[in-house]
Amino acid sequence: MPIQTYDFSGSLNSTNAITQDELRQMVGSAIGAGAGEFRRAVEDVAQEAEQNPGLKVRAGIGLFFLGQSVRAIDTLKGCKEGIGRFYRAQALSTSRNYEEAADEFEQAGKLGFNPTECTLRRAGELRKLGRLEDAEALVRSTGAEGARLAEYSYQMGCILADRGDTIGAIE
Repeated sequence: MPIQTYDFSGSLNSTNAITQDELRQMVGSAIGAGAGEFRRAVEDVAQEAEQNPGLKVRAGIGLFFLGQSVRAIDTLKGCKEGIGRFYRAQALSTSRNYEEAADEFEQAGKLGFNPTECTLRRAGELRKLGRLEDAEALVRSTGAEGARLAEYSYQMGCILADRGDTIGAIE
């Protein structure tokens, strides 16, 4: 029985908007035996993206997953897709540029990429900047929809812990 492999190159070289499902499948396939092939495909598409702007979002997201945050930030700069802005925000956060990350999460949400998740992630960036009141207000603004997400509990727990309320954070 032949082993199924994922076509990293084909997926990364597509100029269609990348979906979360496609991204999940690609990243899942990049774990273990597919890691080397994923790395090569990302490096190839990153090089091609220099001449073909339609590949920048996929290249930038791939670079983020390879741990190359600075390259991901540069590659995704100015992208118009919500998913690209989300991963640029993730890369900025990894690079400890929390203010710009908060702005990018806001833009990603405005572009329609999982607005509730983006609001919660933005709250996390504000929390890292020490703006606990603003962060809590954002978390609470997500209401019942946000409360269903693990990110909501995580951010509220971190806010409470940052205030010294470890019992509240644990609850």
